[in-house]
Amino acid sequence: SDKIIELVLTTPFDITTAYWTGVSLSISSQTGNPRSLMLSSDGLKLYLKGSTTTQLFEYSMSTAYDLSTAVFNKTITLSSAVDYVTMSHDGSRLYGSTGTTIVEYDSPAGQAAAVLELHSAPWISSAASTSANNFYVNDAETLLVASDGSTLRSFILDSDANLGKWQVSSTFSAGAGSISVSLSSTETEMYVLKGTSNIIEQYA
Repeated sequence: SDKIIELVLTTPFDITTAYWTGVSLSISSQTGNPRSLMLSSDGLKLYLKGSTTTQLFEYSMSTAYDLSTAVFNKTITLSSAVDYVTMSHDGSRLYGSTGTTIVEYDSPAGQAAAVLELHSAPWISSAASTSANNFYVNDAETLLVASDGSTLRSFILDSDANLGKWQVSSTFSAGAGSISVSLSSTETEMYVLKGTSNIIEQYA
């Protein structure tokens, strides 16, 4: 858990074509407990969230998406404590979650400030029992998919969008150990990381 490895998919979004390139990046100097990993849309920045609730680590890559060229750049402080983070596909928003609360930050991309401030009021899940461990938010902020460890829930904005309230639209049982979820840019493929068995499952 103290390194990042690089895999290549010979067919985009098809994990059956994935293979390890043999490249890895040690993150032991920053964290030994990685929780969230994100790439900027241009592939030149990598962001890592560890167990420290207010720290985000930034790495720079001189060649886009080439982990062998990655070097640690800086530590970014989040203005409020969160457990997990994710970034929109276009890199314009960063989101953090803790328990049933999701907060939105200004994006770290191009930010000179060392502290990321909250962009809006927290979004609160209308289902009090729904915790968002790792989660996905689309660029339009109209869809959220969250995993609580076994069940995936999709949310849509309700009519009172200004309050940032979300309503559950559907649920899907992905089984125990479903610790992370992500969708392709077209939102036609979904990927679930099963931490208990060290596998990634792909759903259409």
